[in-house]
This record gives sequence, C-alpha cells and structure tokens, in this order.
Amino acid sequence: ACPSSEQLRTIVAKALEVSRDKVDGVFCDVGEEVPLSEDDARLAGQPTANAVTIGGELNSDAAGAHDVQLRVAQLPDSTTAIGYRFAAAMRGVLDYMGVAEQVHKPVHMPDQVIGLHKACRGDTARPLGNSSGTNCPTIMSDGSICEARCSSGATANGSFMCLSGKVRLKSVCPGHGVVMMGDKVLFTLGVVASECPSPAQLRAIFANAMEVDTEAVDGVFCEAGEEVPLSEDDARLAGQPTARVLTIGGEFNAPSDDAQDWLPRAAQLPDKTTPVGSRFVAAMWQ
Repeated sequence: ACPSSEQLRTIVAKALEVSRDKVDGVFCDVGEEVPLSEDDARLAGQPTANAVTIGGELNSDAAGAHDVQLRVAQLPDSTTAIGYRFAAAMRGVLDYMGVAEQVHKPVHMPDQVIGLHKACRGDTARPLGNSSGTNCPTIMSDGSICEARCSSGATANGSFMCLSGKVRLKSVCPGHGVVMMGDKVLFTLGVVASECPSPAQLRAIFANAMEVDTEAVDGVFCEAGEEVPLSEDDARLAGQPTARVLTIGGEFNAPSDDAQDWLPRAAQLPDKTTPVGSRFVAAMWQ
C-alpha cells in the first residue's frame, strides 16, 4: 500500500531535514504485485508486495537548487544519512518496504509555480459597531488587510485579513461595547474526514491539541468540500467508501510574549508525528 499524501510529505521532509512547506506535488502509484523472497515474506507477513512509484517536488531557490538535487539523489540509498532516514520513516508507516531505486535523476526546473493564493471577496467583511462599511476592495489578494470605516471618523480597532480565500478576523468601530486587543495566531488546515465537527467540538479539539484553555481558541470554522474515494483500508476504518475534503481553521488568542512560540506549535497541527499533531488527530477520531 501507499503512504497518504500527508505522510509522504512528512517522510520526505524528515529525510531531507527541510520544512514540510518545501515539499510539494507528492504522489504514490501502486504497480504490479511481485513475489517476495522467503526472508522478506517473513518480515512482511505476506508472500507478495506491490511495486510503488513515489515522487514529488522540492521548492528551492536558484542558489540552493544544485545542493537539493544532490541530497534528493540520496533518498533511495540507505547507506547515506538521508536514505537511512527515508527508509526508516517509510517503514514506520508501511508493513513492509524493500529496496528503493531511482527511476530518474533529480531534475531542476527553474521559474515554476510554487504556490497559488486564493483571493477573497471584500464584501464578505462584516464590520462591527457604528460603521458606514469597510475600505476593503471588491477583490482582496491573499494576505492583504482592510478595516471598518467608522461613522464618527474614528480609527477602527482590529482589521480583516484575506487568508486562503476567506476573510478572517474582526474590525470594530466605537459603539460595540468594550473591545479587548491582543495578538492572534491564525491557522487553516485541509482534512479528509466523514463530516465537520461542531464549533464547540472544534474549539475543544484545538485547545486539547495545543494544550491551551478553550477560551484561547476563537473564530473556528469547518467547510465541507468535494467527496473523495477512500482506500480500501481507510474505507474499512471509516465504515464508508468516501469522505469529504474539509477546510478547518481558527485563531488562537496568544499572549504577546508567547505569540512567536505559538506559531511553530500551530504549524505542527497537521503533522501527527509531533505531539501537537498526534493530539489533534486523536481528538478528531474520537
């Protein structure tokens, strides 16, 4: 069987000792069934295995591309540190893995697309308090910010931000009660699951994963996307042949002194090999 796409990204990142964000376009294609030697069959617990073709891309700058090529070429060679880490990580998620071989030499392709950022509709920003609307453009580029336009001419507290096609955060004008200000850590995850947890469940899940109080978790959301088929093993676990692609996100109200520490912890949420990711997955499964 193949590792999942998320497992593959983690495996390659760990082997090459790079950030998961640098690993892109991973795939695993299952090929023909092949007989195993007596010793390998004993290790695998079965007489046959499938030949699989695994690949992907590393996002690199021009200056570092040659070094990345040399390191990637070591992935199938378990006598190297990189190859040893790759084989160990693969065997950690598969029942059996035999010898790996390079199908082709690593290829360097300059000037390629390394990311797509969804724009947002500015008219979805909802100001609070006594406002006359917002200064948000009709189309907001990813990462851009805007704010409420206050009727009194006062400056709004807080701002809206476009992230992955969704307008996030709040912008408040006078007339909405006492406003508390502080630092936020925003996150968005892509998850394949049977259904969306409720907002209350999501707050509890994220609080448990990050080991923070539920009051520190805000603005949670879950949007169900396309239906996708599951592998035979995953379908057996799920009790159904398909699941939904979910987009899950939220905000952590982080103390100013701890905000920089919370960023890398939030980045661990999708990686179940980390304590934060392991707690997140366990809580989602309950």
